[in-house]
Order: sequence, then C-alpha cells, then structure tokens
Amino acid sequence: MRLAWRLLRADWRAGELRLLLLALLLSITLVSGLTAFSERLQLMLIGESSQLLAADRALQSPREIDPAWLQKAQEIGLKQAVHVSFQSMLYAGDEPLLVSAKAASASYPLKGQIKLRHSLFGQTVTSAHGPPAGEAWAEAGLFSRLGLKLGDQVFIGDAPFTLSAELVSEPDRGAGSFSMGPRVLLNWQDVPATGVVKPGSRLRYQYLFAGSGEQIKAYENWLLPQLTDSYRWLDLENSQPTVAVALQRAKRFFMLASSIVIVLASVAVAMASQRYGQRHIQHVAVMKTLGAPSHQVLRTFVSLLMVLLLLALFGGWLCAYLLQQLILQQAAQTLQVDVPPLTLWPFALGFLSAVISVACFALPPFWRLQHVPAVSIFQQLHRWHFGLGWPQLLVSLTGLAMLLLLYTRQPLMAGLLLLSLLLVLGLILLPARWLLRRLHTVGMQAGSWMSLASANLRRHLFANALQMALLAISLMLLVVLWGVRDNLFDDWQRQLPERTPNFFLVNMTPEQLPAIQAWFDANRIATEAIYPMVRGRLVDINGEAVRTRVSKETLKRAGADRELNLSWSEALPPDNSIESGSWWNETNRHTGVSVESRLAERLGIKLGDTLTFMLAAERFNAEVVSLRKVEWDRMRPNFYMLFTETQLSAYPKNYMTSFWLADERHALVAELLQQYPTLVLIEVGSLIKQIQAIITHVSHALQLVFVFVLAGSILVMVATIQNSLDQRLRENTVIRALGGTRRLIVGALLGEFALLGLLAGLLATIAAELVLLALQHFLLNIPLQLHPGLWWVAPLLGSLLAAASGYLSAVRVVNTRPIQLLRDI
Repeated sequence: MRLAWRLLRADWRAGELRLLLLALLLSITLVSGLTAFSERLQLMLIGESSQLLAADRALQSPREIDPAWLQKAQEIGLKQAVHVSFQSMLYAGDEPLLVSAKAASASYPLKGQIKLRHSLFGQTVTSAHGPPAGEAWAEAGLFSRLGLKLGDQVFIGDAPFTLSAELVSEPDRGAGSFSMGPRVLLNWQDVPATGVVKPGSRLRYQYLFAGSGEQIKAYENWLLPQLTDSYRWLDLENSQPTVAVALQRAKRFFMLASSIVIVLASVAVAMASQRYGQRHIQHVAVMKTLGAPSHQVLRTFVSLLMVLLLLALFGGWLCAYLLQQLILQQAAQTLQVDVPPLTLWPFALGFLSAVISVACFALPPFWRLQHVPAVSIFQQLHRWHFGLGWPQLLVSLTGLAMLLLLYTRQPLMAGLLLLSLLLVLGLILLPARWLLRRLHTVGMQAGSWMSLASANLRRHLFANALQMALLAISLMLLVVLWGVRDNLFDDWQRQLPERTPNFFLVNMTPEQLPAIQAWFDANRIATEAIYPMVRGRLVDINGEAVRTRVSKETLKRAGADRELNLSWSEALPPDNSIESGSWWNETNRHTGVSVESRLAERLGIKLGDTLTFMLAAERFNAEVVSLRKVEWDRMRPNFYMLFTETQLSAYPKNYMTSFWLADERHALVAELLQQYPTLVLIEVGSLIKQIQAIITHVSHALQLVFVFVLAGSILVMVATIQNSLDQRLRENTVIRALGGTRRLIVGALLGEFALLGLLAGLLATIAAELVLLALQHFLLNIPLQLHPGLWWVAPLLGSLLAAASGYLSAVRVVNTRPIQLLRDI
C-alpha cells in the first residue's frame, strides 16, 4: 500500500492518472446522477400528468360499484373520490335547458385543481375542491343562454341551486369530452335531493384513486381480475394519450441516453487504463530488476486502482447528488409538485457499474503488468507487446453486456444494444482502413508537414483505423442523441404549436352558419375548417352485426358502442393521411366511406368491406375505399368516418369547428353565446397549457441529458486520442533531434489528427443518419426524415478536438530540449 500510495502521488503529479480518475468519476456521476434524475423527474412528470386524470387511476362504471372494492382500497391506503355524470334539465324559472351535470364528492379532485371565475369571463382562480352543498358552478354558455348572472337560483330536478361561480375547467376533462349542453358541477351530497338518479337512469360513475406506485399496483392486481366489460380502468395512457406519448418517448430517450453514457464511460475507462499500463512497462521492469515478484507488482497496481475507485465513488456520488437535487428542486417549483424521495438504487447502480468498469475495463491492463519481463528495461518500450488481445476484448464485451443488462434490466434490449455497437464498429472499421490506405504521400520531404502527416497515418494503419473507428462511434452516438432530441422537440411542437385551437364550437345549425361565419370574420378570428356532423350508429360489417363481431369491451374501447359523428369533406383534412386505398374519385365518391385506421384495426374492417349505418331510423350502406391515419392530438375537428356531401346532405345535421382566441379576448365568446344561445362552446385552453408545460419540462430534461452525453463523448475522444500520442511523441522526438523545425512537427501533428478527426466525423455522420432513421421508425414512431442540419457536427467537432489534442502534445516536443526528450524515451 505504501508503494501504491507513492506511485499514486507521483503519477498524479505527472498527470497520468487524471484521465483514468476523470473517466471513472464521470462514469459514476453520470450513471448515478442520470438514474436518480430520470427516475425522480419521471415520477414528478407522472404526478403532474396525473392532474389530467384528477387521480393516479380511475374506475369508470355505469352504476355504483361494490362497497367491498372501496373498502379494499381503503385498507391498502389509497385516497379516494367519486363523481357521477348525467344529463338533466335545468330550470331557470319556467325556462328549461339540457345540461351535463357532474356531482363530485368533497375530496374531488385528488390531483390537480378546478379552475373557475367569480365574475363572468373575469380573472381565473383555482380551487382544490368542488362547490359546497346547495351551490353549483356552471359554464359560461349556461349564463348566456338563460340570461342568468352569478347568484341566481336554478333547479335541477327537485333541488334548488345557487349559481356561485363560472366553471372554466376540471382537471380530468379531456379535449374530446364533448357535452350535450353546458356543464354544471354540483356537490355529491345534493344528488339524492334532485331526484334524477333513479333505476334505469343513464349515469356514468367515476371512482378516483391516488397513492404510491406500490399501493396502486397492489390494488390493480386485486381489482382487475374482477372487472367485466361494463367497467373501464383508466390510467394516463388511455385517458390522456397526448401526454402519455410524450412521457413514453421521453422515457425511451432517457434509457437510450443512459445506455450510451454507459458505453462511452466504459470505452473511456478502457482507453485510459490501456494508456496507463503502456506507460508503466518500464516502471514494472525496474521493480522486477530490484527483486519485486509478480504478485507484489499486481498487488501494488490493484491497490492503486482501489484507491482510485474509492476516490471516484465518493466524488461521483457527491456530484451526482448535488447535480440532480439542484435541477429537480428548480423543476419542482415550476411544476408545483413535490420532489419524490431519493432512493439508494441510483447510488447502488453507480457502485455496481464502477466495480464492473474497474474489473472488466481497468483491471486487465493492470493485470498484464505483472507479466512484463525485467529485460524490458533494456529494450524499446514498443518491442514488448501490450496491445489489446482477444481475452481482454472478450472480458470488455462481457463487462459491457453486464452493465447494459444491469441498467436496462431488459436482456433483449441490452443484447440488441451490444450487437448494434459491435456491428457499427465493424462497419466503421472497414471503411476507416480503406480510407487510410487510400491516402497518398508525396515523399518524405523535409519541409512537407502534410506528407509527414499522411505517412504517419498510413504507417500505423490498423491502430489508426481502430482509433478512427472508436472516435467515429463516439461522434456517432453524440449525433444520434442530438438528432433524437431534435426529433422529439419538432414532433412535440407539431403536436401543440403556438395558436393551437383553444375553443371548440359545436351545435351550429345550417341556418346559423352564414351569420356565425360573418361574426368570426368581423372579429378577425381565424377558425379551422367547419365540418358538418350527422349522428349515426355503425350496426353491421359485411352484413354481420357489430355487437356479435367483436366483444363489448373492444367496441367500447374503439368508441363505436354509441352513435358516431359522421361528416363529409371533399379534400383530405389536415392531420389526416391515407394509409391504404384512395381518396375520392369519380368511381367511389357516391358509395364510399373513409375509415380511421385504428378504429378499422380494432373492429377488423378492411378495404372493400361494406359498412351499414343507422341514420335517422334509416339504414345506409357504404363501401370502405380508404383507411386514414388521424392525428387526434392537434385540437382540430376529426372524425372516424368521412363521406362526400352527396351521401349525407339529406340527413339532419349541425356544424362544428375549433379556433384560437387570445386570453385577453375571451370575453368575445360571451357575445357570441348571447346571440346564439343554442351553441355549445367548449374551452380547452387550460388543458393545452397544462400539456405544453409538461412537454416543456420534458424537453428541458432531455437537453440536460444531452449535455451529459456530450461530456462523455468528449472524454472518450480525448482518451482515444491520448492513447496514441506516446508513439507519435517518440517519432517526433527523433525528428526534432535530427533538426526538424517547430513548423514541421506542429503542422504534422495538427494535420494528422485533424484529418483523422475529419474522416471519423464523416463516417460518424453516415452511421448516425442510418441509426436515426431506424430509431424513428422502430422506437419513436415518428415520420422518417433526414437531418442535413447535423451533417456538419461530427466532422467539425472531430477535427477540432483531434487537432487540439495533437497541438497540445506537439507543444511538449517543441518546447523541450532534444537531449531531454531522448532521455525520456
């Protein structure tokens, strides 16, 4: 240990251990910090997103559920709330109006807050609970239609209610929840007094649950086997698909980025250890000439490695904790959610990854030092082979597989990542050797630094090709992460860009349509396309009843267990794309129907099938001529079934559209509702803002992850380049001793490494583009596109970083006396 400590101090002053320690430190910091950060941020975002469900989970039912189910949830420790929704007539004096009522218990909502206004279209405030007994909160449309004001009294059924606030939104009201009439929020205790809930009433109960992940999982395992087709268990994925997709893609990005960090850190540790072992061959030879046995040499260097491991562990853990804690505290203030407790798993993962890295990447070069013969002290260092052998390569691959399996906990994913890495290495190594072999020299002219650089690259062909391949992989991984990040940003921005429609206007009659359009034009409000809606039910597919063709649960999940909003359009609507079949032409426009592809998949509908609809007590047949992919999360009107006008124009219809209105102009819609009281106006602005806030925080998290990967990539590139500097220093020392000029030596190293980095960058760009296309298609499910904006990154970064390393090494050669350099070698 004393010898190891002295060696550690000497090597630290010389700078030889700093790169190895930095590689271990970065590995532990990134693995522990990134794991803790991603896990806790994921929980925070899920907590924020759960506000869109008003709970962690919800059970939807057409009737009251078994009290034993609620008792079980209470025993597990889950928080509970319930609300029931129904249509009813509301009376203001003798004037009736059909409303969508929702009566909620005192604990509703469990997550999120209700938004309301104490003056019509005034300042929006929030509330953690619904109205007290005897009061009702109603949407603005109700006040406009009935000429009411806050404080007026209305009746629902037999019970009187005071209108005490304007209801803006509830956290669990999604963009697609169109209501038959204005929404009214009541207190659960007032439901019996209304007298509207009777046997046979059409009701929808929603039971809300919130708790820890373990509690939710335990309750799900107990409850789900007991549910029949009439119940629906809701989570974030099936209640708010827009947010669920964003979080799922972010989770995949975190996993991909973390795996890349592990690969980069492992390569950095291996390269730094290889260089350290190579530079200590002579030291070991001296130790053996002084009588040190092989086992003492091994114990000395293993002890030194253990000291480095302990220093890296404590330093990495501290950096990881401070880094993720600081960032998460800032995110928590913005998201207004609590930071989840920190577990020991990220630090245990950092420890295990460090141990595996040391054992599989750092220890093999140290282990081989014990076999250095004492006679090496009298030989040139390069004569004793210290290169990578198959046993060490096998150990390194095993260690990398263990690290990926430990982190991902998915054998298939770990195996695919490792196989892809080896495949990419092989594909890059072959063209790297080909490129280097094709370099031409103009002879070893004394004043030609370019020819000297080219000759150096050709002379060490395999070593330079391997170095170029490792450098290219590092650059490729960096560009891949950059491209994936940009893909996600662009896709999210396309989902909810600025001026995304925040109001839906429904129930416009054909007679009202010209005047309403004129009102929009007069107020300079741009609307999306105005679509007709015809109510119809899908009853048969190829003459077979839908209800016998698929299960009741499948029919409900597809949204076809009720009347559908049918529409027509001559042009293919925005956010729609034809997956199969063709849009309208002269042969299909009179008898065809275009079907949304997911609905078709769930109901087993194919091109050429005949669908039968029930419209206004009439049966109506249409042939499936196209299947459409629809982007439902763009806040624009979209439909499962589209026809042509000639097919549906004779049936009763009304119209709908959506539009964007700035916050300061929201009072304008009150004017519209006063002129046309039968309109249904649905505000979804608060939902859009909440989704945009979640996506923004996910985007910021991805940028931070990208910075981590950038640091790892730079470290690998530095370690890779530094690993080959010793040989070049010896060669340039001889040139300097023979009278080589400063310009020749500096130019040769700059040119050699810049060219090496440039070629590696070109290979990295090609490989990264291919990988990005594969990830877009198979992992992220986003449209395929090339990334010309990233083609400059790898060549520029590779050449600059490599040239900088070459210059720093050249400075030592040209600033030291030739005699001193000759003594050093």
